[in-house]
Amino acid sequence: MSPEWVFRDRWMAVLHKPPGMPVQPTRQGAEGTLEYWLKEQDGIEYVAFHHRLDAAAQGLIAVGLRKHANRALAREFRERRAERKYRVLVHGEPEAEGEWRHVEGMRGGERIALDAGSGKHMVSKWTRLEQRGSRALLEVRLHTGRTHQIRLQAAAVGMPVVGDIKYGFGEKGGLRLQAYSLTLAHPETGKPVSHELPEPEGWR
Repeated sequence: MSPEWVFRDRWMAVLHKPPGMPVQPTRQGAEGTLEYWLKEQDGIEYVAFHHRLDAAAQGLIAVGLRKHANRALAREFRERRAERKYRVLVHGEPEAEGEWRHVEGMRGGERIALDAGSGKHMVSKWTRLEQRGSRALLEVRLHTGRTHQIRLQAAAVGMPVVGDIKYGFGEKGGLRLQAYSLTLAHPETGKPVSHELPEPEGWR
């Protein structure tokens, strides 16, 4: 699968990143990443990311296409004015809504979410959208931005994300985590740029 343009002008773009594609270069190199793909497109001379999305996840990601737009976009994410919402399919039967509060820790060289400690705080708020048998579809909003935050916190409370081979039960079929909604101010005009994606096919 290739990325799809959701919005694009001379200043910025919003793309739908497919599952399995890293955003930026990894230890394996740059080829196959969203950054590499963008730089191969006609008319793209500059690329700047100010937020991330797990390689295994899919969804919306904003990118600056001009240096002039870079500072304003950075401020949107640094000051948490950009609003991101995630759809997440988890194992379990959670309540109607709730909040996860953890600190980031390490165990055996791997990141984990702990109930207490001296690590970086992780805070996520969620709402149950639908119960599907032994699985639940959640809408999650991040109040901090740690690597693999949703996946770590969901696993820590016994509700791992479906399809999470790293922190969950390792089912095949792909990680059921989608950055489905993104709203932020345009770096040049200040007007809202807002987009949403439908639930991926096959999640049911």
